Formats: sequence, C-alpha cells, structure tokens
Amino acid sequence: MNLRSLFGPSQDAHIDGELLSAYLDGQVKPEELRRVETHLGTCPACQSELASLRQAVTMLHALPRVP
Repeated sequence: MNLRSLFGPSQDAHIDGELLSAYLDGQVKPEELRRVETHLGTCPACQSELASLRQAVTMLHALPRVP
C-alpha cells in the first residue's frame, strides 16, 4: 500500500486527459475547475497537453462536414 492510496491523489499529480478534455469542453464541476486551473498555472506538461487537445479540436472543426 502506498501513501497515494491512503490519502488520495497528490495535489502535484498531473491532470488526466479525460479531465482536461472535459475542462476544454466546459464540462467540469466548480471544484474540478479550480483544481485544473490551479494545476495548469504551475505545470508546463499539462499546459502542453491542453494545448495539444485544443489543436486537435481546431483541426477537427476545420474538416469538411460529411452530408
């Protein structure tokens, strides 16, 4: 058993891709929003992951629509 299992996730733990995606879509609860934004303010890795997700969404929206 490790400390993480006893005390829950560390505040320093990275934000997972599913939560970042929900954040990007505006689909997070207020407490999640605070945690994600606080973490993004100090984590270049998660900032980069969010930027990649934004770029993917932009590219998907640029694709032609199939009738």
